[in-house]
Amino acid sequence: MFRTYFRTGFAIPAVVLILSLFVYLSALCPGISLGDAGELISASYTLGIAHPPGYPVFTLLGKLFTFLPLGTIAGRINLMAALFGALAGTFLALLLIRITKKTASGLLALVFVFSPLFWQSSVAAEVYSLNMFFISSLLLLAYRSTGSFLGALFGGLLFGLSLGNHNTMLLFLPLFLYFFSGGKYFSVRPAAAFLAGGVFGFGLTCWYLYLRSGAAPLINWGDPSTAERLFSHIIRKEYGALVQMPYSAGLFLKQLFHYFILLWSQFFILLPLSVIGAVQLYKSNRKAFVLTIYVFLTFLAVPLMINYEPSPRMLDIVKVFFLPSIFAVTVFAVFFLASLPERFFIFVTLSVFMSNYQAADMSKNTEARSFASDILNSCSKDSALIVGGDNPSYTTIYMKACEQARPDLLLINESGTMMGQAFGRDFFELTPAKKAERRALVYRELSKIKQLYFTAGTMLSNEDENIFVPCGLVYALNLSGKLKPVPPPAAPFNMLYERPTGDYLANELRARYFYQTGEYKRWIGKRAEAASCYDTAYGFLYMDPGVTGLKERTDKRLLQKNPLIKR
Repeated sequence: MFRTYFRTGFAIPAVVLILSLFVYLSALCPGISLGDAGELISASYTLGIAHPPGYPVFTLLGKLFTFLPLGTIAGRINLMAALFGALAGTFLALLLIRITKKTASGLLALVFVFSPLFWQSSVAAEVYSLNMFFISSLLLLAYRSTGSFLGALFGGLLFGLSLGNHNTMLLFLPLFLYFFSGGKYFSVRPAAAFLAGGVFGFGLTCWYLYLRSGAAPLINWGDPSTAERLFSHIIRKEYGALVQMPYSAGLFLKQLFHYFILLWSQFFILLPLSVIGAVQLYKSNRKAFVLTIYVFLTFLAVPLMINYEPSPRMLDIVKVFFLPSIFAVTVFAVFFLASLPERFFIFVTLSVFMSNYQAADMSKNTEARSFASDILNSCSKDSALIVGGDNPSYTTIYMKACEQARPDLLLINESGTMMGQAFGRDFFELTPAKKAERRALVYRELSKIKQLYFTAGTMLSNEDENIFVPCGLVYALNLSGKLKPVPPPAAPFNMLYERPTGDYLANELRARYFYQTGEYKRWIGKRAEAASCYDTAYGFLYMDPGVTGLKERTDKRLLQKNPLIKR
């Protein structure tokens, strides 16, 4: 059937590209989403420096997409994620056709395109669809490589640029170096060309971070304007030791168990079929097997390097690092499916699409923007707002930097990494105690000329909390004692009535509405209602997004001696 309509090896990949892009666009998030999106979009729009390792390739490409005369700034960079996700599927289709020697098998690249995790990564601004674009294109080039000098040089350049998007690509260096230098006929000259291209490509991205940081952009995380700070930023030194828990066989087995649970959630019945496909690929195409099994096994490096406790929150954070393994499982599964009659191919792809569309559809997701608007609108005219935590910081920074919301409002990020250097450019080099002193000094001086507002968790701990009055979704500094509490706005999309999800960022957003409602109720003396709100907020925080400080504050309220507020 397929031979009648598709006579070349490029027609099916073209179909994959068009279908992928059409579906991604139909499910595309119209604006900002929760998590890193607001920061990444703002860094792209202002040509700034995002959180470590900086993501300069994403930033520069994102800047190009902001010039499109379409929708919001966020929507344009979401479109970039969709395009690179579709291109990753297209390169996978080309690779499958060459591995299976069956043109129609390229259609089964849609199994990966429509897998829940990759689909979700391709409909909102994130770095992972671009990362998979680099992986899929490099694997295709490596499979076709004959060890030529120019081929290795081009592959190395692409590899170097990929490191400028996500430094986990370094895990693939041995694989690409081997294949681009001629496989078993290892040649030093192509190997040198590959390394030279990689160093040049990566060097370009490093130079962007160094030079742009020196211009003090609005988003300037880590201020990598010196060689030492640049190196620290690239290796993510700010996040501390990579391994923070002792190794143990039991912990590693727990990590493996949850990894295979993740794989099952992506493929279901196709997962055991991929095992058969792996055996078949090993017997019939050793080169393709080595490429694919290496990509699959690199997932082991993730738990070995991070050695994380598989808590709900950590599992939600690290799952995106397993996308290359999901890619490899797709190759194994397709190699098995390619032996079946071609009429099953459309049935398989439709089944995957229908199973996952609802979970990946973000076309009506505007809660992050509504949340940011509620925070900004909680502040009075010509005031200053201090924000902390990912959700409050990244969403409000996007609204200010990209949509020019509340131009009268001075926005300060408590970490000193975004919205200018409010605490001074030497702030990054201070000890935690000195940072606290610097913040207190800035807030004290600023309070003389502006009304100050704080998100939960950003107020200075040594201050009497009674001088902070709940005001919408923030706290107002009430030095005069004359300010009155203001109830928070109604949460958008009935989120107050939803149960906790598997997304810790969405849970934390919902918890903030409940927590601030509890603060308002407590302030006006309705302790029973306040206790109920705190308890509900605590339930949404079961995944423990501890870095926001919100869980600690909720704990404090629940442990108060008042019998109506206890745990």
